[in-house]
Amino acid sequence: MTIHDLSEEGLLVETASALSIGEVIDVVLPEAGPVQAEVAWTSSRFFGCKFRKPIATAAVSAALLQSPASTTQPSAEVVEKALQELDALSFAIKRVTRAVDQAIDRLNKPKD
Repeated sequence: MTIHDLSEEGLLVETASALSIGEVIDVVLPEAGPVQAEVAWTSSRFFGCKFRKPIATAAVSAALLQSPASTTQPSAEVVEKALQELDALSFAIKRVTRAVDQAIDRLNKPKD
């Protein structure tokens, strides 16, 4: 498994293993130790994962400092597909947020 991107909230990994959305993986990071991340999206052999609990900025910095320089980059097609999937996920989150807000408004509306 290769980590291509890392933040306090999650990571982008590449692996030949078949991972499924919702699957939880264990990742060991310097300064953070073992952490769990849930697969949020997939695109070919790339997987976007969200940490169950955000990690400290120091842990991200330590991991980046200890990582070897990457010599391979995902193809433009893979990046484009990942961006499209992120856009779709963002749209879905906004739609759900609107629905929740409307439900809260209905519950808070005074009854006649």
